[in-house]
Amino acid sequence: MQILICSIRAEHEGNWDLHLSSQLAMTPYFFTTDHHNYARWMPIYLLDMTQLLQDVHNSFQDGQFTIRRTVGSFNRILSDMGTESTVINNAKSDGGIIGLTRNESALLRWTLTHGMLGEYARAMKGSSGLSPTGYADHEQTQPAAMKGDEQHLQ
Repeated sequence: MQILICSIRAEHEGNWDLHLSSQLAMTPYFFTTDHHNYARWMPIYLLDMTQLLQDVHNSFQDGQFTIRRTVGSFNRILSDMGTESTVINNAKSDGGIIGLTRNESALLRWTLTHGMLGEYARAMKGSSGLSPTGYADHEQTQPAAMKGDEQHLQ
């Protein structure tokens, strides 16, 4: 539990050194819980992070490996979660990139405008009550994922 708490703290505070050390400490558990992709790629990720360019390393030390979506402290999220909850989520929604990949001009138009359109769509869904905003609908909070996590914990 201490490793998990340290990982969450590193994420919320933007603490790069704590992030790396907690990921390293978690790595053996990925093997024992059959999370094959994490087990395979975490050592490579950690090695890559030791070879960052100095300016990138300095930025990460300043907490720029996380995203803060609201004002305040201790509320950052990792960049992949921020991307997943915004850009990728908008791409998968109605009017997203699905079905456009064979039409080059439509794909180009979508690429240039999807950020703005995604924000409009998110705002409209949030104000109309059609879809919750935030992380309540994240795939890892769904009953099947929660059950799998509970089985791994046991």
